[in-house]
Amino acid sequence: MFAREVAILMRADAETAYAASMLQDFLLPALTSALFKQYTEFVDHQTTKPQLITQFEQTIFEWDHAVAAAHIAHQWNFPDEMVCCLHQHHRGLEILLVPEFAQSCVAAVAISALMPDVINQVPDGLTRLIQLESVWREFQLQEIAEKVDQDFRELGGNQMHHITLKSRLEKHFKTAGV
Repeated sequence: MFAREVAILMRADAETAYAASMLQDFLLPALTSALFKQYTEFVDHQTTKPQLITQFEQTIFEWDHAVAAAHIAHQWNFPDEMVCCLHQHHRGLEILLVPEFAQSCVAAVAISALMPDVINQVPDGLTRLIQLESVWREFQLQEIAEKVDQDFRELGGNQMHHITLKSRLEKHFKTAGV
């Protein structure tokens, strides 16, 4: 839902951004199960030596889940734009410097991949999102977080056991004393 909102701000294909963001980590459950020992090392070291999951994967496996997901999506004849979104989803804010992607659903998905997640794939992702707000006037992170929370509730999302971006932002600003 976050990727869709970012795509709308960019006037990009919001539905492709939404679908691609839902699929961006579709391989991780299978990979973390099959390669449990290696991914456990990644998770265990995130508090002491945080790193991007793709850096860890490239070091350990010489490939990463974004490349693997794009490869599979291509084999399954997904649309090229979707394959590109999957392949580029861990490019972070640097994707905005690539003219072909800067205002596309590919960028919207890469921005959404900065959101905090359970295994902390992008340790400073929340900080990067907050920084983006300072240079992109239309990108109002708190407003987007509230919209996504509202949309999630309307879909019947169980907020009792769901850690929302809105709550993470509130905690971040409270901890930072802002």
